[in-house]
Amino acid sequence: MIRAVIEQTYRRTMTHGAMIFGALVVVAFGVFNAPQIPYGLAWLIVLGTGSQLIGPEFSSGTLQLIVARPVNRSRYLLSRVGGAFAAIVTVDAIAAASLAVGKYAGNNPDSWSALGQAAGKYALGGLLALSLLALFGSFTRSYANIAIYIVLETAFAATIAWLAMMRMPRERSSALASFLQRRPEVVKAVKWLSGNLFPDATAVTREYVLLILANSAVALFLGCLFFRRREIPYGAD
Repeated sequence: MIRAVIEQTYRRTMTHGAMIFGALVVVAFGVFNAPQIPYGLAWLIVLGTGSQLIGPEFSSGTLQLIVARPVNRSRYLLSRVGGAFAAIVTVDAIAAASLAVGKYAGNNPDSWSALGQAAGKYALGGLLALSLLALFGSFTRSYANIAIYIVLETAFAATIAWLAMMRMPRERSSALASFLQRRPEVVKAVKWLSGNLFPDATAVTREYVLLILANSAVALFLGCLFFRRREIPYGAD
């Protein structure tokens, strides 16, 4: 990876007005609430950070200046993700520290183990989200990657809920329910894709960590592949 790109990405992310405001809000909620609220707010920071990894540079034309120099595109993309992930880890540390202060003050009833699990899930989830956003951004226009991410997440959640509804007694007689009963692999495939793209675990286990690392590696590999082959426009994308 390219150290200068990592440092520039980290500095630009952490000094952004929205990031500073978001971190202050996370601290405020962390001191007085359980992890669900501050980490829920911090997740918006992950999405906002990931949405700006690649797309805006295509649209503004600044990527022309970057690749005009002998810079390996894959290294550049990975460096951007590395800098963004460093910023996410910083927010994670801020949230964890504020929650610890809240626990000492008696405002947070969760155990230390629960706080550690929340911090671990946020960091790992942030890594996978950034990897997917980098992948989507490697072949889309400005900020389209965040739209793809949200649409996919919503679509999978709605589809799984709909499939569960098809199992209810009043729906089992329908033709679609009969098809799904004959083709259980369809339901398994949907759940498998959802579990890999948007995994949700009650605890940070070894299997969960390996799942996140493997899926992040695949997403980044594909992102580098698309990014290396993508044409750089002369004007705005």
